[in-house]
Amino acid sequence: MRADPERSIPSEYGMPVEVFSTCPQSSAVEKVHYKQRIADVARWSEQFGYTGILVYTDNSQVDPWLVSQIILQPGPPHLKSQ
Repeated sequence: MRADPERSIPSEYGMPVEVFSTCPQSSAVEKVHYKQRIADVARWSEQFGYTGILVYTDNSQVDPWLVSQIILQPGPPHLKSQ
């Protein structure tokens, strides 16, 4: 995947740097709050222009495809970044 020049930050070596956020691990957040934490990280990542979100995947975590579905869901209009 090539860096998008519109979303990349030039480094001191002249090569673009892309910034990704990290989705919280499901084992680190209370179950009742996990979906909201994912939505918060997705909103913040979009707001600050990150390239994407890295989602953990292993047998001790929530299925990464389910997490990705939450990330892709549009949020309520009052929570969307301007």
